[in-house]
Amino acid sequence: MGTRTSSRTFVFAASLIFAASPALGAGGSGALPSVSTVQARFAQALGGVTAIKAPKTMTIHGAYVAGAKTAIPFVIYLGDFKRLEIDTVGTQQYRSGYDGTTAWTLDPGKPPQILTGNDALSARRDADLYYWSRIPTYFRSMNVVGVERFAGHQCYHIRGTTNWGNVNNQYFDVTSGLLVGYMFHQYNGGAPEKAETRQMFDRYSKVRGLLVPMRQTAYRNGTLQVVTQYRSVSFDDVDPSVFVPPASVRKAVNPS
Repeated sequence: MGTRTSSRTFVFAASLIFAASPALGAGGSGALPSVSTVQARFAQALGGVTAIKAPKTMTIHGAYVAGAKTAIPFVIYLGDFKRLEIDTVGTQQYRSGYDGTTAWTLDPGKPPQILTGNDALSARRDADLYYWSRIPTYFRSMNVVGVERFAGHQCYHIRGTTNWGNVNNQYFDVTSGLLVGYMFHQYNGGAPEKAETRQMFDRYSKVRGLLVPMRQTAYRNGTLQVVTQYRSVSFDDVDPSVFVPPASVRKAVNPS
């Protein structure tokens, strides 16, 4: 799609390995908490482990807003390492997906693209509905490096280096435990961009016992790029056939 990036759409874990933890102080004094403690508080803030484990699939309807009059509707279907996104621009549809093995994109009037390398790894991660239960598998290292202001919040700052060498910074509100945002360099064509991306999550709303950030705002080098607005989120309503790639993608993977 025209708005595709390698930033990660917020999805929930269906199971978490982190145990519940006691509340942490809202100041910055004393020893910093561990990564697992910060993420356990995040799970609690979302609604608790039991509620988080319940969904098996997710459907998100929304729009990418790039200007006062420019809104691109989208629908995203998610399963466990399964993903399909359909973006509608006028009368044309831009599709991207991951079926558990192959990551692909399909734009109108063009042959499908089969993603490889770091782009494929990013697509696989974005298709992980249970991401929060296996964060360490995506990182060579992760550490809580301090308490900082981010998007107007006092946050625990977690810095990690992904398995493909990209530095990713995560910010969790010290008081609420909720994820406030990310700061990173996106991958484009398998290489990190020089521009710094900041991605903020807000307008958390409860959906079937879970808090969902209904708005995501992305800046690049301080300039507003796109606002992702969720209009509806639902669970356990995705037919598995949705994740089967189109015939042209299957042919590109297996020409014979």
